[in-house]
This record gives sequence, C-alpha cells and structure tokens, in this order.
Amino acid sequence: MGRLPGGSPGSVRQHDGRAVGQRELYQEGRGVAAKYIFAGLAVLFIVMGIVRGGPSHPQSRTWLLIGVIFSAVSAWLFYQG
Repeated sequence: MGRLPGGSPGSVRQHDGRAVGQRELYQEGRGVAAKYIFAGLAVLFIVMGIVRGGPSHPQSRTWLLIGVIFSAVSAWLFYQG
C-alpha cells in the first residue's frame, strides 16, 4: 500500500486533506485575526487623510483611498466569518 502525502501508510484523511492529528499552523486563540488589523489600519489611514487636509489635498486623497480599500477588505473578512 502506498504512502499518502503527509501521513503514514493508509492514514485517515480529513476533508481538508490533512492527516488526522496533524497540527495546523494557525491555532485558535493565538494572535490577532487579520480582520481586526485591517479594521484598525483603515481607521488610522482615514484619520490621517482627514487630518492631513481632507479630499482637497492629493496626498490626503491617497491616504483616504488606502483607508477605503483597507475597510473594504476588513468588511469582506468580517463577512466571511
């Protein structure tokens, strides 16, 4: 019997392809989820854009655009669960 990738001969596989008992790289409860990091950075970039001069200044528009992009990514991550 052939050896399955990541496991011993005839090992039982989970639906995501990992062998039963194989550890995940990211464990629940450790670290901060990316959705919170993106949300915090979105607020930071939007505040920086407003403080810098609002939408009338070209560099401020860049900060505001980056803030909107980060908030869209964060919202998508929150929606995904």
